[in-house]
Amino acid sequence: MHPTRKADDQTVKLRAVTVEPQNGRMEYEAVFKPLRPTNHWYLRVEDASGIWRVENKWIVSQGNAVNLTPMDKLFDNGKQAASTEQ
Repeated sequence: MHPTRKADDQTVKLRAVTVEPQNGRMEYEAVFKPLRPTNHWYLRVEDASGIWRVENKWIVSQGNAVNLTPMDKLFDNGKQAASTEQ
């Protein structure tokens, strides 16, 4: 997502690069239309139903890859929920 120009936002499908998780991680790639020059973009990955999402800021000068990781507090809430169900 462009930081100020919604018209420059893009939606793409991700393709798995790894077949199975490696060290608990999967790697994906996507092909974008040419991007307008800017210092940063916002990236969001979400399911088609809009139930969950992971997002981060991509600083263009730091390279073509970005790490998207769920917030730790989401994992903590999941552990608490699981322990109360038992």
